[in-house]
Amino acid sequence: MYGYNAVDLTEVKRINLSGEQLYSQTYRYDQAGNLIQKDLPFNIGQTTYAYDLRSQHKSIHSPHFSETGVTYDAVGNLLTQTYTDPIGRLPCQYAYDDLYQLNSEKSSANHSYQHDSLFNRFVKDDQRFDFNSLNQLLGNKLTKSGRCQCMDGKQSSPTFRLLTSID
Repeated sequence: MYGYNAVDLTEVKRINLSGEQLYSQTYRYDQAGNLIQKDLPFNIGQTTYAYDLRSQHKSIHSPHFSETGVTYDAVGNLLTQTYTDPIGRLPCQYAYDDLYQLNSEKSSANHSYQHDSLFNRFVKDDQRFDFNSLNQLLGNKLTKSGRCQCMDGKQSSPTFRLLTSID
């Protein structure tokens, strides 16, 4: 069974064929419609969510996991967050280019990205991606010659579609 208020899902109940309730989970929202509390099934606790004045996600706290230290830049790009669970803490950092495209992330694995003039991500770390004239991803497996192995089995020629100037 699902329960709703005028706008949001407020409760989920799982009921077996005999009509017995197997579990339930309830949800609470703030006036902006952001989820602020979830009562977990089987009475294992609550998960709470916090937001800033822009309704941007700031933190999550639950019995077995938390996300804190969430920060954003002036245009709303995620800059930092820290995950904590029984295994430990995992801080994450993100950086963007002048067009607000993700160009690096630092966490348990570090990655760097490059985008072409059409906003396609064509490099992740040392892995190249190729696109057709409709900007559809063709593939991402590199051959020994540096060509991209396309999804249709063909090889593309190395392409450099970076727009450097407009004449």
